[in-house]
Amino acid sequence: MEECRVAVFQQGNNRSPGSDGVTSSFFKSYWNIVGETTWNAIKKFFSNGIMHKNWKDTFIVLIPKVNNPTSPSNFCPISLCQTTYKIVASMLVSRLKNLMNKMISEEQLAFIPGRAMSDHCILAQEIFHKFKVSKNKNGLMAAKLDMEQAYDSMGWSTQQQILVWYGFPSVFSKFVMESVLNVRFSIIMNGKKLRWIDACSGFHQGCPLSPYLFIMCAQLLFNAIMQRGHSLGIQLASRGPLITHLLYADDVLIFSQANYGMARQMLKIMEGFGKWTGLKVNAN
Repeated sequence: MEECRVAVFQQGNNRSPGSDGVTSSFFKSYWNIVGETTWNAIKKFFSNGIMHKNWKDTFIVLIPKVNNPTSPSNFCPISLCQTTYKIVASMLVSRLKNLMNKMISEEQLAFIPGRAMSDHCILAQEIFHKFKVSKNKNGLMAAKLDMEQAYDSMGWSTQQQILVWYGFPSVFSKFVMESVLNVRFSIIMNGKKLRWIDACSGFHQGCPLSPYLFIMCAQLLFNAIMQRGHSLGIQLASRGPLITHLLYADDVLIFSQANYGMARQMLKIMEGFGKWTGLKVNAN
């Protein structure tokens, strides 16, 4: 129950409510009244591993990414999850995030406690300085890639296999997958909700658990580059390590010598990653 209470009080105040219409501020203000009832409901989920389907009903608000958006891809879909769902997700995250630094390669920066974005910025600057001073006859290249609707496209079967690959206990894996599977979405348009849409893939944008699940799946890209991209990478110093890529969630920066073969190798690795996960490189 203490974990549940901590998960409630670490939620932001007065955030937009989900389909239940209840904010975390309500739970905080009246915890002495509703705390035990809330915990009994959440404890039931952790006992039988089955989440009430209504907890996963989610509203979507479309936030424009550009001025004068003209197509669905110009919007970022933010999920308004129910507070009870977010409490469960936060409890799972509290168990998960302390392991992330050991599980995720150092090339991935996002959402890992203790890692700073400035480290990657400095490293990237050093690499581009290498571009300027390099005497390599063929030149060097960097490919900046972005995944199209990354959170919404990640395959559920991929997530299931990743949990098995990492060796998570089956009970914990069941809790995670139960939080992800069989979600319904309704888009808020002009202040009104549209019909319910049954999801077939993806994670909630705005759920505390989603960023950690995504970067666990993105670890597949690191594995693919290590196994199939032996000739990729740039060496900053004669005895220094090869730097093949940098990651920030779904943003990818890949480095190599500039030639057609390396470009084809990059493309094959990204195509393979897409087949495993359901993601696609944003061609725009």
